[in-house]
Amino acid sequence: MLVLLLGCALRFHRLGVQSLWYDEGNSVHMSGRSAAEIVAAVRNDIHPPGYFLALAGWVRLAGRSEFALRSLSALSGVLLLACVQRIAGRRALPLAALLAALHPALVYYSQEARMYMPAAALGAGLLLAGVHAWRARGWRPSAAYCLLAAAGLYTHYLFAVLIAAANVAAVVTMLAAQRDWPNMRSALVRWTGLQGVVLLLYLPWLPTAFQHLNSWPAARSQAALLEALPAVWRWLAFGPTAGINSGAQWAWALLAAAGLAGSSAVLAGAWMLVPAGLTLLLGLFTPAFAKFLALAAPAVAILVADGVAQLFWRWCATGGALALACAGACRRTVGGRFVEHAGCAASAVLRCPFSARGLSRAGCGAAGALPARRCNSAGCAKSG
Repeated sequence: MLVLLLGCALRFHRLGVQSLWYDEGNSVHMSGRSAAEIVAAVRNDIHPPGYFLALAGWVRLAGRSEFALRSLSALSGVLLLACVQRIAGRRALPLAALLAALHPALVYYSQEARMYMPAAALGAGLLLAGVHAWRARGWRPSAAYCLLAAAGLYTHYLFAVLIAAANVAAVVTMLAAQRDWPNMRSALVRWTGLQGVVLLLYLPWLPTAFQHLNSWPAARSQAALLEALPAVWRWLAFGPTAGINSGAQWAWALLAAAGLAGSSAVLAGAWMLVPAGLTLLLGLFTPAFAKFLALAAPAVAILVADGVAQLFWRWCATGGALALACAGACRRTVGGRFVEHAGCAASAVLRCPFSARGLSRAGCGAAGALPARRCNSAGCAKSG
């Protein structure tokens, strides 16, 4: 809750101070039209009608000030944080939410009256619904997945990369979880049917989408892969922030790589790697296209937080094992009885992450080296 309040404060802070810039002015212009006029106008625009229709309804409730126009994106940014909290693993949840709340790109585009943050929030919701849909937990997650996917496509054309990421994560998860072919085939058929529903919902706008995607005016990047890859990573990790040194970029990259062994590795990994990979493959990393990576930026926060959690718990496990070995080494015989020094045993208990009250054989692998002995001395501890 505190992280959500922090994220909300950052996104709404001085929201209406700056005047609208050129692209935001286009959003304002569109929002003053009727729904039919918006749909007709965007057929000649490079964006689908979803965001402009939502903004037109929003300004009728909130007004047309700079604060009101941008508040739809700010609210979307807060909803995105709530989804990140649901997606992140239990151990990584607090840090993942904090990193997403502080991410420069996610804050920046939450304060812009454009479609990027609403699209990112829809993408996070899509992936969250997809987790439940491919596990077949009732019809509601499946319906939510289809509606969010269609809404995202009507909000931004490149939302399709997040649907691709959801499909990659779903297939990998099902292949890993299903041992027998009949069950796996049933899950794949059900998941494929959901994609068909999404396609049907988007079918009315599909010809227009193809037309715009085939005539997109922005130039493609001609940079070599080894040059573009660090730039894409820097944007994903830190957004349009200047002055980030290579040491911080490498540290973030190593933590994210460690996070690929975490509980959210499949989903967050696909969420980050599929959009980044397509950006590099299609040569889309240009100043005009860089902002579209905001759709995948939340995944970096989850992976980095998972990486920190992985390293922390491994350090704790290693420390616990070493402390147990120390406890075994410093045992000595006093009056014909085995005695463990209280300091060694207490160290083992405190540093072992699996047991809060003692040395459990099931929790600490090294505990088996310490047989149960009764110690009658006041300065001794019982282990085993």
